[in-house]
Amino acid sequence: MSRQLLKITERATLDKILINGAIEKGQVYSADVLNMLFNSKIKYGCDSFFEHFYRRTTECIKAQTKDSAKRVCKYIPYLVTYFGIVTEERKGVLLEELEGLFYLKDKITALLDKFGLENNISNFLETARKVIEENYPEQFERITTLANANIEQETSEGSKESQRTHEIEEENARLTIENKELKTANQRLQQELDKKDKSIATIKARKQALEAEEKKRKTASRDRQKKISDNNEKIRQLRIALKESEAKNLSLQVEIDQKDIDHVEETRQLREIEALYNKDKAEAELKETIKERIIELLVMNEYSVMTIMHALSILGYDVSKELVLTCLNELEATFTLKKNTTNYPTTYKLTKAEITCDKKFKINSPSEGTIESLLISDIHACLAEIEKAERGLDIAYNYAVKKKIRLLTNLGDLFELNYPLSRSMNYDEINDLRRLIEEVSKRIPHDKGINHAILGGNHCEKIAECGINPIEVLEKFREDIIDLGYTRAYLSFGRPGSSQRDKIGLLHPNCKKAVTDENARDSKFSKELDPKEYARKDCYLTLMGHTHIGKYYKENGLYLIPSLTRDRVQNGAVHMKVNFDFKGNITSVELIPLVINNNRLEQVEDEIHFVRKRK
Repeated sequence: MSRQLLKITERATLDKILINGAIEKGQVYSADVLNMLFNSKIKYGCDSFFEHFYRRTTECIKAQTKDSAKRVCKYIPYLVTYFGIVTEERKGVLLEELEGLFYLKDKITALLDKFGLENNISNFLETARKVIEENYPEQFERITTLANANIEQETSEGSKESQRTHEIEEENARLTIENKELKTANQRLQQELDKKDKSIATIKARKQALEAEEKKRKTASRDRQKKISDNNEKIRQLRIALKESEAKNLSLQVEIDQKDIDHVEETRQLREIEALYNKDKAEAELKETIKERIIELLVMNEYSVMTIMHALSILGYDVSKELVLTCLNELEATFTLKKNTTNYPTTYKLTKAEITCDKKFKINSPSEGTIESLLISDIHACLAEIEKAERGLDIAYNYAVKKKIRLLTNLGDLFELNYPLSRSMNYDEINDLRRLIEEVSKRIPHDKGINHAILGGNHCEKIAECGINPIEVLEKFREDIIDLGYTRAYLSFGRPGSSQRDKIGLLHPNCKKAVTDENARDSKFSKELDPKEYARKDCYLTLMGHTHIGKYYKENGLYLIPSLTRDRVQNGAVHMKVNFDFKGNITSVELIPLVINNNRLEQVEDEIHFVRKRK
């Protein structure tokens, strides 16, 4: 018994070695190996071969190649055969693995059909099915159920894959349409680029033509210069050879050529300058016209920038917003424009100019020295008599230059309206006022060494009611003009940094009171002037315009300044000298009356008024 068992063991060991060797060498399909498997009861060999073929079948199905399909044709019979020869105790395990083989049936069939190979899988599996159904009915029912479930899952997955394929096709169709649209857009862009290329080509051609013309002009100029140089060289040579006559002729020709060159260049420059001048002149004239139209609008109503542009377009002026804003900013230098920013957009309206009173003009007083000033008043310049005002100002400035006076003090009413101001302002009136201020600014003599301090009078205040502060505008136009405000002002004298200063009051009241004077030529002012009412007690001296007559009230410290051009007695002015002590305080004031005689200011019979500090 022990000897028989030993033989069986030795044979089993030998079969195991041979089977393992065949697996390692790839000889799994040889008849010897199959016979060993039929005759042997070695679990290891059957199990190993079944697992090997099952794994290789799965790998071939995944590979999806013709070679793998051919190998599957060989693997299937062996798998079914091995199933039939396994031992009884291992069939339960291999039944579990065979479920996978039934599951792979459809995939194996699809692979073999794909490459047109003979498909006997169904016959082999049918034989296996009958064996399982007869011997293992319970396992067969479970295998069948799992197989159907796998088929349904495959069907569901196939449906999903079909739906996904349909979605991909729709997406491809949409992408195709988008590609067509993009292609159309590209074609359109290409056409636009072609047009631009043609335009660029035209510009380049024009540029090349201009460059060629410029090159031609430079070449001609170089040729002329070369010709002149050659002629100069000939002249030198001819002079050396004592051929003076020919040299003179060539010199004359050189001069003529040079004059031609200079004339051509000068003509070109003059044309360029003239073109620039005409362009600037046209732009300036357009701007002035636009400003006039804007004033016309702002006199009547309140307008925003956009409404101004609309109104100008109706009048035939197509202007930009920037030009309208520029004109408004320039008009603000002359006119008082009220900006209403409470609502949007901002609106503008011509309104009464703001005026200030009681301004102080500070003058640094010297130590034991004198400051002189020429006092003038009531010129009443208007457009109808602008030459008369100009002559009076020339006379005053000539006297100041002659006496080395550096300050003119104007006591008011530099301007006059030559017509009554209407209740509702119109453009003609406003434009006349603007022209009047411009004319006076041009006609006031300009000497950088003389400052002209101007006090606004009642007639100047009427102009301010029209939206123009004439004194303020003059100060902007002229560096030598000093704005003293309206009605009242002061000349404040003192040392730099000192709080104690002496004041001389300047006054131009809006009243209809006259002085009692038998030499006065009119009597329209019926009420006598009271000097106590106008003399300032806090001032060293009070100087007053408006009365058109010169007179000194010594007991009250009030001096009336005559009119320079419209005095009721005789046109004139006053030469004032302010004297100071070593502390810079006023010690006395000398007032020298002057009258106009033969177009010049002269002193009245050595008449001088001395003003001392009142107690």
